[in-house]
Amino acid sequence: MMQQQDYPGSIDEILDDTVKYRKSLIKIMNRFKSFDPWDGTPAEKAAKLYWLHIRLCKIYDKKIYLSWDPAIIMGVESKNGGGWYQHLDRHIHLYGKVSVLTFLHEWGHVLYGSSEYAACWWSINLFRKIFPKNFNKLRHRAQGHLLAA
Repeated sequence: MMQQQDYPGSIDEILDDTVKYRKSLIKIMNRFKSFDPWDGTPAEKAAKLYWLHIRLCKIYDKKIYLSWDPAIIMGVESKNGGGWYQHLDRHIHLYGKVSVLTFLHEWGHVLYGSSEYAACWWSINLFRKIFPKNFNKLRHRAQGHLLAA
């Protein structure tokens, strides 16, 4: 399968203060934020994202499977991570480092299909809206479209 490579050239290219998100999404994201998603063991952080995942499925009326690299559940978290969304199986798989932004990016694919540009646009703007301090820290280290810790 040929991968679509329409990534934005930079973070600034996709920042959009006019993005409209569902009120129910913002409410759930703010609740998720109160859980301090970066605190805890890898398994605890994954459980927080799973909590969010269940609510996103409900908000968007989607049945999406979420799986993790078994190492995360066993407490091993690497420095880097990633994920993918398999459209045909309706399945998000995450590996390596537990990442809120990677999770949101894969949900961008659930909502917008294979477009990397749209997934980046949706996820980065949502992350910036809910976690502005974290976004600003990451933005200074951005490489192209990537926000990396």
